[in-house]
Amino acid sequence: MRMLGVMRIVAGAALAVAMGLSFAVAQETPAASSSTQIEPAKYEVEVDVVDQQGAVIPNANVRLAGPGDRGELKSGITGPTGRVRFSDQLAGKYMVQVSATGFRTAKEILDTPTQGVVRVTLSVGPPMIMRER
Repeated sequence: MRMLGVMRIVAGAALAVAMGLSFAVAQETPAASSSTQIEPAKYEVEVDVVDQQGAVIPNANVRLAGPGDRGELKSGITGPTGRVRFSDQLAGKYMVQVSATGFRTAKEILDTPTQGVVRVTLSVGPPMIMRER
């Protein structure tokens, strides 16, 4: 009987130690995770530039403004495949403006991430000139 009582005391002490350790670990976990910030999702935006017959237009100037009212502006030039890529973009609506020699300037709205690639068709003609009054 005496041996059984000693075993109960040892088992109880072991349980208390285990519970104390798990409580200490549980207390430290939120403090460690509260300093971790969640990064917003980022997407790749691709713009394909073609003419009215579907031929690619290399060396077109592409400007990407957005998302929303933040107004970040990025620019790039299409490669030999008529494509330019903008990495690490946040979700939202972007204004895409494309210009190339011998073509009219075009503007498109891009909604990321639902549209990862936007195809912009340029028509032949002089670029549109915006004048302030």
